[in-house]
Amino acid sequence: MNNYLSKNFLIVDDMELVRKTIRDGLYKLGYKNITVADNGQEALNILDNQPIDCILSDWNMPGMSGLELLRLVRASDKYKKIRFMLVTGLGDRNSVNLAIVEGVDQFLVKPFNQASLEKKVRMMLSRPANQALNDSRSGDSAGSSTLALSEDTDNTAPSPVPEVNKKNGLILVVDDISSNIDILVGLLQDDYKIKAARSGAAALKICQGDTPPDLILLDVMMPEMDGFEVCRRLKADPNTQYIPIIFITAKTETVDITQGFALGAVDYVTKPPQPEVLKARVNTHINLKHSRDELLDRIDTVLENARLREEIEHMTRHDLKNPLSVLINIADELIDDRWLAIEQRMKVEDMRTETYKVLSMINRSLDLYKMETGTYKLQLHPFNIVETLLGVVKEGRAYGQKNHIKVLCNTPDNVTVMGEESLCFTMLSNLLRNAIEASGADKIVNTELKVEDGQAIIQIHNEGVVPVEIRDSLFEKHVTHGKRGGTGLGTYSAKLMAHIQQGDIDFVTSEKNGTIFKVNIPLA
Repeated sequence: MNNYLSKNFLIVDDMELVRKTIRDGLYKLGYKNITVADNGQEALNILDNQPIDCILSDWNMPGMSGLELLRLVRASDKYKKIRFMLVTGLGDRNSVNLAIVEGVDQFLVKPFNQASLEKKVRMMLSRPANQALNDSRSGDSAGSSTLALSEDTDNTAPSPVPEVNKKNGLILVVDDISSNIDILVGLLQDDYKIKAARSGAAALKICQGDTPPDLILLDVMMPEMDGFEVCRRLKADPNTQYIPIIFITAKTETVDITQGFALGAVDYVTKPPQPEVLKARVNTHINLKHSRDELLDRIDTVLENARLREEIEHMTRHDLKNPLSVLINIADELIDDRWLAIEQRMKVEDMRTETYKVLSMINRSLDLYKMETGTYKLQLHPFNIVETLLGVVKEGRAYGQKNHIKVLCNTPDNVTVMGEESLCFTMLSNLLRNAIEASGADKIVNTELKVEDGQAIIQIHNEGVVPVEIRDSLFEKHVTHGKRGGTGLGTYSAKLMAHIQQGDIDFVTSEKNGTIFKVNIPLA
């Protein structure tokens, strides 16, 4: 990796501690040219003003997600060759495949350690700059960038081919002419395992067997079943739809090339194939296939573990609080140690802060579970909701300050409600934070409190819009859209907290007027 130590890295994450963790990890690997940004727009501004070779971006960020940043980078002629790694805590197959289609180079799955960071950086830097990934995006199947790859690079010098492990994958060669198969086998057999089929039907049978290929080199013009029909059937089968297909054919008309990409092929090589061009493209798509498989295996494991999460949490919530308390006490003792170096003290303070956050999350999770099971012991008492709302607004102003978001508040001096003050604070804090995150930079979030029909009514208005996909299910558990961690518990828990206090929450949203959340709490 010494050849790459001069690379310029950009870390994009809205959490300062994560930015610091990744930056420190890169420093340990020997990289010195590191810039950080806390949101996507700031990242774009940095790209405009200084050279960047590699981006490590969080997936879920307020305002602009990492996936949206990736799309903008890949759509730019100036930036599209920048290597791009997405850092994610949890995903599903569709999201992963969408990111791959958009041209991501590598994924780093949270939680990660120094070894996994080093491995992913090595993998990202081991392949050429991302032209091949960018140009093979299926979303551009009928577009100019895909066609440019197929038409232009067939007759130009290819990028150097990275070294591959011998027998690095299984390739299926499909052609009805034996001599064509022999040529392809001769070019690739030193690096890959090869299977051959002389008909579309035979190819489908091999792909549906116990050992499907990692990549298919598919002739278009075959009797009985042509390559287009073979591709169509493979992409229609969930068990074979992700096998990358490269068409090998003498047909070079634009309409034929476009049809191949529209059916889901990842690349196109004309006959007779130039050896280095063929090897470069095969190597690119084999590596991409292996990266996809590796990540999907990890995602499947995470999703399976998530199904057991509720049961495990029920057993461990109380037990976790004890060791966390011990960690906090140890951190306090270390911070008070006058012999501790400043840098070490700062790291301990970071550890203590994050431990407090985890402890707070456990406490909220315990309360939420009790509300779900009907065992929460509500402690109703009269209190001034105005003071509670002003405390929430003060916290929200500090949270929105980094994006220059103003939080305004209009309220009478005193409104007494019957409820539980800590629940109301948490409920309103969740809603206000959501509103701030849904607002763009330099926007205004308005909060208002008024009294109507024996109810205190709190309204929180922002200029953002609730996505259409989640409007009908916004208050359901684990429903989220582009939010950090993807837990989807903020609005769900707020609804529970309102109901348990005999109140309610609703919202209206539109492109014209933004979004207004309305909370009702009974007066004392």
